[in-house]
Amino acid sequence: MFNPLYGAVVEKAPDCGYNSWIMKRSAFFSALAGATAGLTVLDQASKFLADRLLYGRGTVPVFGDFFILLYARNRGAFLSLGNKTSEAIWPVVFIVMPIVIIAAFVIFMWRKGDFSAYSLTLASLVVSGGLGNIIDRIAYGSVRDFMNMGMGSLRTGIFNVADLYLMAFAAVVLLHEIRNVGKKGKAA
Repeated sequence: MFNPLYGAVVEKAPDCGYNSWIMKRSAFFSALAGATAGLTVLDQASKFLADRLLYGRGTVPVFGDFFILLYARNRGAFLSLGNKTSEAIWPVVFIVMPIVIIAAFVIFMWRKGDFSAYSLTLASLVVSGGLGNIIDRIAYGSVRDFMNMGMGSLRTGIFNVADLYLMAFAAVVLLHEIRNVGKKGKAA
């Protein structure tokens, strides 16, 4: 192909796949950063509103007794697990370890090389869910929770939007695996 800049015919370099791989990886992690930023802002905004509108109000029914809003601070993890952890090891268990786990997950995604929409969805949910609660722990020393669901005495723990991201991650993985088992069973 003639290149007027060089005034000569220049051969196009063969695409060995490396440039394509770099572009896909860059696009994936740019999308991951954007999605994570958006989801984390949404989580923090919901907690800000919970601080302003729910703190000290007690139980606020939304859909009768099925879905209620109830502001709570949780120093531990899921269902207050580790709530009474000593001050000395609390930062390691609830800030450092989650950061290491998220970093390991992102590195795993980087090395795996699967840049599909499915992988982007999973990574966005995990990173945003973890990051939303880490921000609370660093800024407030606990996580701000404010939603609860159930019927009668059968209820969830009190949770927040970041927790919803982590539950959505688990649901997407479970449904994906169930679908794959069904496909494998039909192929056999």
